[in-house]
Amino acid sequence: MKGFLNRIWANHSIDKIIYVHKGVVLVCFAQFQDKVAVEKRGFYFFDSKPMLVAESLSKIGSILGIPIKTDKFTKDRQVIHYARLLVEMPIDGPFLNHIEFFNEDEPVTYEWILTKCSHCAMMGHTEDVCKKKGVIRTEWRKIQKSSTPCQPNSECTQVPQPTADPTNQLKNVGLVGLLETKIKSQNVNKIAGNIFRGWEWANNSSISNGRIWHATRKRFHITFISGHNHESQRQPLWEALHQISLSTHGAWCLLGDFNTILSKEDRYGGNHVEDHHIQELTNFMANCEVLEMPSSGAFFTWTNKTIWSKIDRLFINSIWHEVFDYTLATVLPRGLSDHSPILI
Repeated sequence: MKGFLNRIWANHSIDKIIYVHKGVVLVCFAQFQDKVAVEKRGFYFFDSKPMLVAESLSKIGSILGIPIKTDKFTKDRQVIHYARLLVEMPIDGPFLNHIEFFNEDEPVTYEWILTKCSHCAMMGHTEDVCKKKGVIRTEWRKIQKSSTPCQPNSECTQVPQPTADPTNQLKNVGLVGLLETKIKSQNVNKIAGNIFRGWEWANNSSISNGRIWHATRKRFHITFISGHNHESQRQPLWEALHQISLSTHGAWCLLGDFNTILSKEDRYGGNHVEDHHIQELTNFMANCEVLEMPSSGAFFTWTNKTIWSKIDRLFINSIWHEVFDYTLATVLPRGLSDHSPILI
């Protein structure tokens, strides 16, 4: 097996090859670009048998929460009987005990889970030691507000009011894209003027209630995507993107919620993935001559706590790397949205 892998990937820098157990081999690459290039193909054949190439640890961690980092032994592949992963999870769970992955039931062990009191709903203790159990006391007190301002050398303290300029937080950012803003058309100019002061910005409020906003300081082509939920309604999107690709001659990046997947591994839970579900993005990449930008962070970008999917993606054309240095996308932890933000 080692000779076969060294032969088919001779153009890539292989650091070491480790036999895990029957049917599973771990390959460590010295360069991240080589790892991405090998994973792109997905399937290889060894002795007329299919061999699947995939990065599994990030996908498993994304089912539980947001993968943060691994320990030294897992990173260096020195202990291969199990993986130790730091994952950011909701404080109140759920904490899955098993994960079904590639038709195998993988156990999950937690080194520590924060306790929660079932009586007062506070963290850090259990009901049997809760100090609030059996104690019922409610007391209302009127707060006296003084109209006299603080004088110098007095005992009162004046709290300075924040004077932060939102544009200062964006001074190192060259591009911002917002999806599903749900801002009324009469408030667009006021809000955008405060947030993107001195920037070139635009939105599609004339056709879709401003669901897509973008603001930029630099010169390149970028397209923000918010795909329909139904496959038939996404057909005009693919046709429009193909027309844009024919007229775009500079560096071009496409990113957003495509609402469809590129492989069967891009969805966990929900309905079974059919072949036609992954054909849309495959045809789009071929017709528009774009490739997916390498990414780090969480594998799945959207979840409703029942289904996890990778539907938010970034694609670039061949000219992008001629204009910019090596570019990497980072999937950040989710906030208020059920989608994960992506940092380029």
